[in-house]
Amino acid sequence: MPSAFLLRQFIRANKILKAVRKLNIRKDAVFETLMDRLEENGISMVDFHCLSIEESAYLEVFFDSEILPLLSPTIVGKRQLFPFLKISDASYKKCRY
Repeated sequence: MPSAFLLRQFIRANKILKAVRKLNIRKDAVFETLMDRLEENGISMVDFHCLSIEESAYLEVFFDSEILPLLSPTIVGKRQLFPFLKISDASYKKCRY
C-alpha cells in the first residue's frame, strides 16, 4: 500500500497534468489565431528543408544577424531578479525599430 506522502504526490501530479492539458488547449488556440493573423499580413512559417539553396542561405544570414542576437537563455527563480532591459540597451533598440 502506498504511503500517504506518495498518494499526495500522485494527486498533485494529476492536478498539474490536468492544468497543463487545459493550458495547452489555450496555447494552441492562441497560436492558431496568431499564425492566421500573421499570414493575413504576408508572414508565414515555412519548412526550412523545402526552401531553395538561395532562400535557405538568405534566411540563415538573416537569422544570425537579426534574430540570434536578441535570444539569450534566461533562468528566473525566486532568488534571481528578472533581467529587465535598459532603454539604452542595443538589443532593445534593435528590436524596437
